[in-house]
Amino acid sequence: MNQRIDEVQNEFIRSKEELGESSVGRSPFAPEIQDKSVPQNFWLLTLEEYDGGSDPTENVTMFRAQMALYGVP
Repeated sequence: MNQRIDEVQNEFIRSKEELGESSVGRSPFAPEIQDKSVPQNFWLLTLEEYDGGSDPTENVTMFRAQMALYGVP
């Protein structure tokens, strides 16, 4: 299990390097969207748990997009 986590983490780091992102990363949203506040009653759909059967980068990208909406670095 730990080996698989390490593999996914390494692949994620490689994908960030390919995109030229820093360890902090960048928001996938334009500044006009980032400058807007998220309403308090707004909620996002729950992400499906990663099952290991698909591209982990896609799962991480969706997670990061949701976190960016809430202003989480």
